[in-house]
Amino acid sequence: MDSILNMKKFLGLCVLASAAILAGPSLAQSLTGCLPITMNDVAPLDPPAFSTFPAPVASIAKPAAPDLASNPEAKEFKTALREGAKDGPNFAGHFTIVGWGCGGACLDFGILDARNGHVYFPPELRAISVMNVGTASDETAPDYDALRFRPDSDLIAVLGAPNEDESKEGIAYYRWDGKKLIAVKAYPSSKTKCE
Repeated sequence: MDSILNMKKFLGLCVLASAAILAGPSLAQSLTGCLPITMNDVAPLDPPAFSTFPAPVASIAKPAAPDLASNPEAKEFKTALREGAKDGPNFAGHFTIVGWGCGGACLDFGILDARNGHVYFPPELRAISVMNVGTASDETAPDYDALRFRPDSDLIAVLGAPNEDESKEGIAYYRWDGKKLIAVKAYPSSKTKCE
């Protein structure tokens, strides 16, 4: 009789675990205590606002092709840069953020000037580990899972662990000055790691 009760308990746990997996990340993560980093995490902390860092949106009929000679690394990512440049400005007035994968749960980004094609690779946007990054229903495009940015603002929020350095995991805000990112504010993650 005890073995039948133990088997029923075991099967019940299997059903709960299967339901959590099938229900998607939120239920599965709440059962394990593992929650992703989202922009909602900093909402109560009064984070920097995009409107505080305005950028005039440029009207560019035909965005410039990437100037691969403007950055020694640009040739390595020429296909992604060329494809991304076609979309036109999506950040800080006349810049285009372009992203590509750099391994499992890793994203790399470059910034293109849509006026002259200059290519920038800010170190803060390189090899961002997005293993513990999630999205919330109230977040809007244009962005990638690891970034939040707008065409009418110089502000960018980076979610995850830049350069795959988990000690820096969290949400960091930067201001784009046209050539580099300048730190504005950072919120380290205190959440349990998703393993």
